[in-house]
Amino acid sequence: MNASSTPLLIVEDSPVYAEILLQLLPSLGAGLQFNVKWVDSAEKALAELDRTSYELVLLDYKLPGADGLSLLTHIQLMPEARRPAVVMLTGIGREEVAVEAMKAGAKDYLAKDHLDVPSLLRAITGALERKRTEDALAEERALLRALMDNAPDHIYFKDTELRFTRVNASHARDLGLEHPEDVIGKTDADFFPPDLARQMQADEKQILQTGQALIGKEQKVVYPDGKTLWISATEVPLRDRQGKIIGLIGINRDITRSKHLEEELARTAGELALKNSQMQADLEMAREIQESFLPLSYPTFPPDAPPEQSALRFCHRYRPTVAVGGDFFDIFTLSDHEAGVLICDVMGHGVRAALVTAILRALIEQHKPLAADAGAFLTALNNGLVATLKQTRLPMFASAFYVVADAGRGRLRYVSAGHHAPCLIQPTRQQTLLLPCPKTAIGPALGVFENAHYTVTEYPLTTGDVVLLFTDGLFEVAGRDGHLYGQDRLMADIRQHIHLPPSELLDRLLADLEQFAGGTEFNDDLCVVAVEATQVQTP
Repeated sequence: MNASSTPLLIVEDSPVYAEILLQLLPSLGAGLQFNVKWVDSAEKALAELDRTSYELVLLDYKLPGADGLSLLTHIQLMPEARRPAVVMLTGIGREEVAVEAMKAGAKDYLAKDHLDVPSLLRAITGALERKRTEDALAEERALLRALMDNAPDHIYFKDTELRFTRVNASHARDLGLEHPEDVIGKTDADFFPPDLARQMQADEKQILQTGQALIGKEQKVVYPDGKTLWISATEVPLRDRQGKIIGLIGINRDITRSKHLEEELARTAGELALKNSQMQADLEMAREIQESFLPLSYPTFPPDAPPEQSALRFCHRYRPTVAVGGDFFDIFTLSDHEAGVLICDVMGHGVRAALVTAILRALIEQHKPLAADAGAFLTALNNGLVATLKQTRLPMFASAFYVVADAGRGRLRYVSAGHHAPCLIQPTRQQTLLLPCPKTAIGPALGVFENAHYTVTEYPLTTGDVVLLFTDGLFEVAGRDGHLYGQDRLMADIRQHIHLPPSELLDRLLADLEQFAGGTEFNDDLCVVAVEATQVQTP
C-alpha cells in the first residue's frame, strides 16, 4: 500500500453501492487519499482484516450471512493498535439503527440512499479524527502505565472521599497486597495505625478544601508488615477540565536512608544532610511537579564546606516552552572532591517528554552507585530506558551529556549520548572552547539501541575553569528575521562576558537571547548548567 494514503476497506454486498463509493472517494479532496479494498461479505472482510491493517472501514449494516453489527462486534474485539474506525452504511434511515451502530462502536453512520460528497466527507473525516485522537490518548496511557509500573516511588490517586482509585505496584507491595487493583476503594485507615491515618486524611481534606498542594512533607510511616519508613510526601489536587477538584494525586518517596544519614550527621557534627530533590508527577499541575525534578540545592565539596568555600560551585537556568518540558539536569556527589553532572534533552515537549523524563529520573536514582564510572552510568541508563520504552512501542529517545568534575585530580571525565559538547570557559587564559569530543566517542542517544557503548574522554581541569552544559534550546532560537541564534553567536557572547561570575553570565546570555528573539518565549525547552572550579588540586 502507498504509505501516504489511508488504508480503507469497503464491506458492501451491492456492487452498485460499492461502485458509488469508489466513484465518490476520489472527489473528497487532495488531503484525503485512500488505498481501497472492496469485499462483499462479512466472512471476506474478516479474512482481509486478519491479513492487512486498515485505518477505516465503510461497513454495510445488512450483509448476507453474518450482518454488519456482528462484524462490528468482531472489529471492536481486535487489538487496539490494529482496530480500524468504522462508518456504518445502511439503507434504513431510522434513528434507532444509528443509535444501535454507535453503541456497538461505530464512529458514524450514513444512509446509502443519501450518499453524496459532503455527507461522505463529514463522516470519514470525523471518524478518522476520532480514531487518531483515541490512538494518541492510548499512547499517553501506555507511557503513564510504564511510569507507574517502573517508578520506585509510591504513586497513588484518590477521589474526594479519600478512597484509593489507583496505585502503582510499588505502593501496593508495601501495603501488603499482591495486585494494585486490590487497593481500589480502600482508605488509609485500612492500612495504617489510627493516629497516622487520621493525620494523613486531615492533610488531604485540607488539600481538597483549599486547593493548595502539600509539597515534601516528611513523616515516619509504619506499614502493615511492621516496616517503618521515612517518606517525603507530595500531594496535589486533581482537577477536571472546568477546574473543579475531583480528587488528588500523591507521590511518596522513601527517604529512610537519607533521614538516617541526616540524623547521624546531626548527632556527630550538628549538620543537616541535604534534602533529597522531590520527584513530582501530576498531569493537571505538571509544570510545578516537573520543575521539582530539578535540584533544589547544590552539593558542596567537601560536604562539610559552606557553599562559598566549596571547591566546585554550581548554578543553572531552566525554561520549559510549555507546561512541562523534556530538558532536565542533575548534580550529585561522588566523593569529597568529585561531582557528577548530567544534562538531558528528551525528544519533543509536553506530557510525553515529561513522562519519559520521570522514567529517566527513576533510572538515575537506581543507577547512582555507577555514577563514578561515566561510561557504565550512561550504559545503564540507556539499557533501562530501552527496556521501558519497548513496553510502549513509542519512538522516544533522549540526548545526554554526563561529566565527572574531579577537583582533587584536576580532570574532567565525560561521555556523550548524541548530545553536543559543553563549553569550557577559562577566564585566566582569556579562552573559550567546546570540550573535545571525537566522533568515535559520541554514542547514540539514550533509548535507541540496546547495549550501546559510551566511550569516556578526559580533559584537564584548572582553578577558575567554568564548564557550561546546555541543551540546544540555548542556541536554536529564531530571531525576528527568521535566522537562528546559532552556536557560533553563543560562543561569541560567552567570550564577550568571560569575566562575569557564572550566575551573572547565565543571566546575561539569557538577556542577549531574549533581545535577539524579540521576547521571552522560545520555541524549545532551555536548560543550562554552570560548573565552576574554585579550588583544583593538580597532580
